Amino acid sequence: MRLLLRTFAVGLACLASGELVACSNTPPDALNLVTQVIDTSVSLGAWVKTHPHDAAGFDPPTGAPNESVCRTANATSSLAGSTVTRYALFYIPDPPPGEAFPSDTAHFADARCMLRAVWTVREVNDTATARQFADTVERALIARLGAGRPGAEISGLGTGSWQRARTWSTGTTRIVLGVAPANVDRNLETGAITRHGQRVIVAAYLSRHGVGSVSADDPPTIYGASHFFLDGADTALERMWIDSTLAAPGIPTVVVQNLQRVLSHVRADTSGRLAHSATLDSALVRAVVATRDSATHLAPPARAATLLAADFVINAYAGTLDADTISISDTRTHRTLRAAGVDYVDAQGPVFVYTRPWLWQAYHTDSASTGGHIAFLELLSHGWTTRPDCADGRDGYSRVITEGEAALAAGDTDPVIHLLVGEAYRDIYSLAHGTGGRYAQTADYAAKAAPARRSAIQHLLMALRTLHGRSLREAAWNDTVRLILGAHAEPSFFCLY
Repeated sequence: MRLLLRTFAVGLACLASGELVACSNTPPDALNLVTQVIDTSVSLGAWVKTHPHDAAGFDPPTGAPNESVCRTANATSSLAGSTVTRYALFYIPDPPPGEAFPSDTAHFADARCMLRAVWTVREVNDTATARQFADTVERALIARLGAGRPGAEISGLGTGSWQRARTWSTGTTRIVLGVAPANVDRNLETGAITRHGQRVIVAAYLSRHGVGSVSADDPPTIYGASHFFLDGADTALERMWIDSTLAAPGIPTVVVQNLQRVLSHVRADTSGRLAHSATLDSALVRAVVATRDSATHLAPPARAATLLAADFVINAYAGTLDADTISISDTRTHRTLRAAGVDYVDAQGPVFVYTRPWLWQAYHTDSASTGGHIAFLELLSHGWTTRPDCADGRDGYSRVITEGEAALAAGDTDPVIHLLVGEAYRDIYSLAHGTGGRYAQTADYAAKAAPARRSAIQHLLMALRTLHGRSLREAAWNDTVRLILGAHAEPSFFCLY
């Protein structure tokens, strides 16, 4: 009797879902799922109830970004008469007001992670079969959705190499067909080689929820933007640090005026390739000379602020410059600044890298002042190193933990320190799951993973108590969620050059 009731209940579940996976031995047809508007109200818990044969996991399918994936649920399905693997992708939800966590975190994934994409993947071993199947699927999609548009309007690892790509839209849902090329994966710990054939993929996703689109009318979402990296002068926190430093009392007027002029140009540039000019080079040189000549005569707090302000703008405008044979404007800027006493080192690339000696000097001049404290945070945010090519070692997370926890123990209550230390502990947990590639052995981190995860969550929750700035709070919230879910992400402070 119990078996009969269970069979009846499962039958109702699969009928309600539109799939017959639980009702027969025939794989369900995935065409309905990938051509309808995605229901964003479906939680992971609700999906599992109506898809009892799905296997839940963390790993997203080929081409799907993974930074904000909460869970995936996959099962065997049918598409255009062939067997495929169907994935449902559930994403970490947007932070609630105040970035507050629910009291029940044990069931967070089931209740809060929501459906945002549906993927189907069929792997084949020869080009002719892949093309034939892709053509068959394309005809089925055209019959349902119309002609569509050429190209894969999607952002995700490897999607730029998809062949025979086409995109359709239905409401806010995008449907992309593509053929991912064959590739070979080698496990650098065991030496095991996994060969993947060509994969015919149909991806249905919400264009404004995590996956990202690259069409002209819908600018791309930079996937992983919620993942916390303090790299560059345009992040919200570093912008605040620069403005606060330039407003510090005691900085010579000639320094402030010339730095502001260069900084305005840096912030106005949206091209992704900052243009240098002789006029701006000259303005920066005037600030550099004035800083060098006045620093020793200033009181320690003003000296630290002046050195830091100059460093911030040098780094934003000319922190990395192409080598002489690459760019005429970069070559001129490099020679002009080096003649004025700005230190650069030759790095792989080939590029010239400003090693930020005035940042270190600002910190050591007066670490208790506002400028000195900002210099400390800036150094911490870059893994306590300013040299290129992993010259200070790969384990920046260890340096961040050491310096950050020492500052906290000494009474520093800045929530940014908790945020950075939390990210550093998260690196250890992520490295235990293979994010270090061939540069880190997962076995070296296995015993540290669980305590590092607990420490990361503790520090990130401490940061959220008093952290200001919406973008920073969202970053802390998202990473805390991922850790609570047991997921890992790319490391912040492990040098992967």
